[in-house]
Amino acid sequence: MVNHWPRENSFADFVQYALQTLSSPNIELLFTLAWKLWMARNDRLWDYCLATPGDICSQAGCLVTEYLDLNQKDSVSIAPESRKWQPPHAAMCESRISTGEFAHFGALAILHALWFTKDLGLSRIIVEGDNKDL
Repeated sequence: MVNHWPRENSFADFVQYALQTLSSPNIELLFTLAWKLWMARNDRLWDYCLATPGDICSQAGCLVTEYLDLNQKDSVSIAPESRKWQPPHAAMCESRISTGEFAHFGALAILHALWFTKDLGLSRIIVEGDNKDL
């Protein structure tokens, strides 16, 4: 696929083509490899740490295998949650914080959200996030 890819096409064209022609697990492997290459590039640029192509491919393969195994177990053994999101009661304020893997920044975001709601005079607050450590 890559060997015959026209140079005038953009990365977005490549992604669209890949999504149309590949299936699982190749889609997961392609995007995990792209992510691991980007991480290796950053490690080399900022930390002067050089990863070999074999290491990058091996790490990507392990991550995809783990993801697919966990995803398969989740779909078999865990029933989908029947609870749907509902807006908070009128007397409450809800703050959603997306932190990804950066718990420190998430904690700061939550702290600022709480200060902001306090400044607004709100005292009943729901904080939701995507980081289990917070």
